[in-house]
Amino acid sequence: MALDRSTGYLYVNGTQGRATTGAQGNTEYLATSRDGGRTWADAIAVGAASAVQLAAAHGVVVFTSPPPVTGSGECSSCTDVVVSTDGGRSVVRHATLIPSSGGLLGGPGTVADPRHKGRFAIVTTDGTGALVVYRTVDSGRRWTRAGRIAVPGRSPAKVWLDWSPEGVLGIGWRGATSDGDYGFWGALSFDDGRHFTVTRISKADSPKDQGVWVAGDDTSAIWLTHDRFYAAWGDWRTGSLQTYWGGFSFR
Repeated sequence: MALDRSTGYLYVNGTQGRATTGAQGNTEYLATSRDGGRTWADAIAVGAASAVQLAAAHGVVVFTSPPPVTGSGECSSCTDVVVSTDGGRSVVRHATLIPSSGGLLGGPGTVADPRHKGRFAIVTTDGTGALVVYRTVDSGRRWTRAGRIAVPGRSPAKVWLDWSPEGVLGIGWRGATSDGDYGFWGALSFDDGRHFTVTRISKADSPKDQGVWVAGDDTSAIWLTHDRFYAAWGDWRTGSLQTYWGGFSFR
């Protein structure tokens, strides 16, 4: 879910799985409310199912999507970008060279710069498992690589993004060891994703997921205020899945 504060429009993207296979298969949809969530327009199909974080600001909605089966002209392991500039009534698709960091039900997340129209960032992983930031200043038509984050001995998962009104870009993620135990990290950039300071938020590792589908929790998220980084994540330290939260000041 994403709120465009400049228009008041609220957007939701979701996936629909089907018991039967065929041309339709599993599909992702975009739904829009233009009155603060009281009523909703009919959802529109935008491509193959991919549970991703979407972003909206200044009348533009952007999120990633797997390339169509027929290919999109760039590379089979890259992600496409879906863009709407008319309040979710229609979308256009742009091929990119941004690596896809997920499978059928996961992909790179997107965040909007609230200060400038057309400026968005995507965070994905490269071949080494490091987080990599890509930026656009023209609503997703062209992307350039910015910063890179790596925590030695840890693989990122369940990445979540936020961009504060003052222009601080935040990233939060699980950092997992080779045996599946994980902690939670946060990173901040004060120069639009070129450089980051990294902070471990969880005080100890959680044991690996106990067989729950979708990697054990749907609670991983971050939020930036003007001076603080907040985070929430699922944790198994008590012997059952619990929601933990923490954060740190940055001003």
